[in-house]
This record gives sequence, C-alpha cells and structure tokens, in this order.
Amino acid sequence: MIEINVKQELTLKIFANKYLFEQWMRQIFYLNDSLNKEYDTIYQNQYYILIYNLLTEGKTYTEETIESINGCKNHYLIKFYDRLYKAILELKSILKDDEYNYLEYRRHGSCHIFQDSYEIIQDNGKIKEKRKNVNIFELKQDLQDVIARYNGDKGFDIYLTKTFYPILCTLYAELTSIHLEEKKNGVVQNFL
Repeated sequence: MIEINVKQELTLKIFANKYLFEQWMRQIFYLNDSLNKEYDTIYQNQYYILIYNLLTEGKTYTEETIESINGCKNHYLIKFYDRLYKAILELKSILKDDEYNYLEYRRHGSCHIFQDSYEIIQDNGKIKEKRKNVNIFELKQDLQDVIARYNGDKGFDIYLTKTFYPILCTLYAELTSIHLEEKKNGVVQNFL
C-alpha cells in the first residue's frame, strides 16, 4: 500500500494550482491591457470567458485557498490571495444583476456555437421556462435591456473593459509588488 503524506500532497496541490491560476490571470491582464488600447472582437470574446470564470471558478478557488492556507507561515501567500479575493468581489459588485447575466450570456456565446439553454422551445419540442431557476422570459428581457442600455454588444464591451481596466491594473501592480517584496526577503514563490 502506498503511503500518502496528506500535508505534502495538499501543499503541492496548492502551489500547482496557484501556478496554473497565475498563468490564467496573465491572460486576463494581457487582454485587459490590449482591449484598453484597441477594441478587438476576438480578444473581447476571450475576455468574456476569462472574466466570467474569474468571477465564478476563480472566486471559489480563491475562497478555498484562503481557507486552506489559514495559519500559513508565508504571509506573502496570504496577502496575495486576500488581495486577489478583494478584487474579485469588487469586480463582481460593479455589475448589476442583468449585466452579470449578460456577461454570462456573452461568455456562453464565446464558448458555444448555439445558445440552446436560453431558448424557450427546445430541440425536442418541449417548452423550457427556466434557466438556472430564472424565468427565461425575464432573462431574455434583461439581456435585451442591457443591449439597449449600451446601444449594442460593442457598447457593453467598451463599458465593461473601461470599467474593469483600472481595477485589474491596480490588482496586477499590487500582486507584482507582493511578489517583489517576497523575493527581496528571500521567499521564492511563483507569483505574477
């Protein structure tokens, strides 16, 4: 029987996931900078995927990591995740419910050819009234309201990018600063 050092395995998992998450965050920071300079529909679609996943999977990952490193001696690691978590909450709090639903819809549009889960009449002919416990008629109206409020998809694209840009720039600078401080003090980790 193989013996497993649970603490060691958990530590390895935390650092492996952290590295993967940082790689993923680099994409967000890159797209954030690029889209601030110039509108690009392909980059914008990728941005929707990454931002939505940051606000969902990234939030969950960050919460679980904060819980698992509670009491950790590496205060840089704690500082890193605390700052990241605050930024995620800040980004999410900016969006109204209908804007968040639109962000999710655009993410789905960037990942899937068809948006069947938003359709009332399904391929099998059945009527679907709810999507994730939300009335589809109301959801579709919310999506149309957002499109009208921002004068189309591009208007919302620009609004979202311009609104999130300074927050993500600050986050990047602060996480980089944490890394440099850590490195200066002889603690070696992969941050950004």
